[in-house]
Amino acid sequence: RWLPGLAESIGAFALTEPEAGSDKSRIATRACLKGDTYVLDGVKTWVSNAGIAKTLLVVAQTEGGPALFAVETETPGIKLGHREPTMGIRGVQIHTVYFDGVQAPVADRVGAEGEGLSIAEEAFTHLRLAIAAAALGCAEGGLDLGRSFAVVRKQFGVSIATKQAMGNYFADTEVEIEALRHTLEYAAWLAEQGRDYAVAALTAKLFGARVARDAANRMLQVHGGYGFSSEYTISRVYRDARVLDFLGGTPQLGRVQITQPVF
Repeated sequence: RWLPGLAESIGAFALTEPEAGSDKSRIATRACLKGDTYVLDGVKTWVSNAGIAKTLLVVAQTEGGPALFAVETETPGIKLGHREPTMGIRGVQIHTVYFDGVQAPVADRVGAEGEGLSIAEEAFTHLRLAIAAAALGCAEGGLDLGRSFAVVRKQFGVSIATKQAMGNYFADTEVEIEALRHTLEYAAWLAEQGRDYAVAALTAKLFGARVARDAANRMLQVHGGYGFSSEYTISRVYRDARVLDFLGGTPQLGRVQITQPVF
């Protein structure tokens, strides 16, 4: 029922709340079963694509534990709230979403009661793999911008691309990009083989966010004062790279998750 529509339109994942960010166990949105229909009440924040989505996947507490529900955004009781004025990724519509007596039939529950967080974690694992790929593209794009600028920018009669200081920036970025590429490919290979890739995807995501951020920072420095101007694309890359740390969970929580299998 839902997949054909999602293939043609945008969906949104409503998990984070004012008091439940990385700690998903503190979810307060309730889904009370009345007959064959759940009634959802609560608030979700930082919902990416909420302004254009036709379908919301909502995690809410039930009598049997957290559950996941597919809900159309035009369902009565859903109210779109404040759009966040973000520093980067300004093309993404991120909103607060309010649920006031929203009705969702039992048939629209994804999985069983109590399985909501486990399903969400599987989705987050796949998301982290995608974020790592986005980080790789961000770092590569930033490097291309830095090189292009360095070739045409001249000081004291020569291109700044010939300066050793610039060469160090490019070399360090190249090394980190290649390391990220293989970290990402390994995680993707595990996923393709049907093996557990949760830790590998999280590792790629954490490393990727750092590589993208460092690459953008170095290449902005290559631009000098021009890099601080919004007229140059590198300033957007710099802003966008910063969000990769937060998407898919904070790096602080990620480190805890990586060490858990050890103990």
